[in-house]
Amino acid sequence: MGAPGGAGGILRSSAAGSVTVGEAGTAGELTTGSAAGDDLAFTNGNAAGTLTVNSIIKNNAGGAVDVIVNGAATALTVFTGGSTYTGGTTVQQGTLRVSNNSALGSTTGGSTVAIGAALEMAGGITIGNEALSLQGGGISNGGALRNVSGTNTYGGLITATATPRLYVDTGTTLILDRVGAGGSLTTDSSITLEVGRDG
Repeated sequence: MGAPGGAGGILRSSAAGSVTVGEAGTAGELTTGSAAGDDLAFTNGNAAGTLTVNSIIKNNAGGAVDVIVNGAATALTVFTGGSTYTGGTTVQQGTLRVSNNSALGSTTGGSTVAIGAALEMAGGITIGNEALSLQGGGISNGGALRNVSGTNTYGGLITATATPRLYVDTGTTLILDRVGAGGSLTTDSSITLEVGRDG
């Protein structure tokens, strides 16, 4: 998909049900605009429905695309594709769940989780050396970074501008390779949280 310039995206309305973009395995590609820094927004307006994106998100002809996830406060958006975009990823509102090592694109862009939003990891993945900024406790203080299934690793430097909460669901393991300065990280976990070297 594309847009004539500036920004484009997918808007999922508040109507009942869930929406899937791209068939798993043959999902195709998504991009937007024509200039570096253009935004590709995924807006899930249904608080109870899931917006699943199986497609590969890539840069446009002009350069890096930035990805924005927003929508209803408790909406869930899922990225399953091995994306290649090199811009940043911002979860402004709702939850973004990733289940692919490259779901957040190239590690060069970095990711940000805003206050009241959440990033979830699932399926036994490893996110590489991608910087992550956590800005709050997540949705209803349920974790700005949350491990929902399997053993997952976040390999990039994690910094905090507030006091973000990390949550590890029962029966799962979250491995953090690097935790940097900023704010303290509060863990809420009955299972395994492994923390590596300080940034």
